[in-house]
Amino acid sequence: MEHPDFLIVGAGSAGAVLAARLSEDPGTRVLLVEAGPDTPPDNVPADVDDTFPSSNLNPDYFWPGLHAQRVADGPFHPFPQARIMGGGSTIMGMWALRGLPSDFDGWETAGAEGWGWSDVIKYYRRLENDLDRDASQRAAAPYTIRRVPHEEWPPYVKGMERAAHARGLTSVADINECPGQGFFALPVSQSETARSTSASAYLTTNVRRRSNLAIR
Repeated sequence: MEHPDFLIVGAGSAGAVLAARLSEDPGTRVLLVEAGPDTPPDNVPADVDDTFPSSNLNPDYFWPGLHAQRVADGPFHPFPQARIMGGGSTIMGMWALRGLPSDFDGWETAGAEGWGWSDVIKYYRRLENDLDRDASQRAAAPYTIRRVPHEEWPPYVKGMERAAHARGLTSVADINECPGQGFFALPVSQSETARSTSASAYLTTNVRRRSNLAIR
């Protein structure tokens, strides 16, 4: 593609979403470039699809040799960064926790207009295909998340739950909708069979067929 209207460098957690959303306008030409391997819907590597985060153990999915300092003049430490379609969403531990409402409200108080909790929660709900919520709350949300059902928890987790209850903590069914202290199953970005990534959620077969979107 020559002379795109938008050039998106990196098809990570944000880049894949931007490419899909911007190319919804057929009059807009979008070029998405990614240095790492592609993961098209018909050829997703098994360790990426795995609902255990085994892709995090594959060095081929990371930029090699990156190091960073935690403080000025301090020692350099390994700085793992994803180099694959979907970016960090393809190699992370699949936690699907929202940010804290107080953080967003704090940003708004500091001057980030439109970033308060009441502003951003509607976008969380638009993207979350939460399998543990009523279907009417999910609409056509692209990003699948779920929680391990209580009956599938291993004995030691149920023991932790009992210990938490004995010390006054209550159980929270949906920590994303009811943030606060308590014992809860972690929301994870996966279906029952496969990991959810920004690439799988947004760069679908139909999106990739758009004539105004090129992926290089």
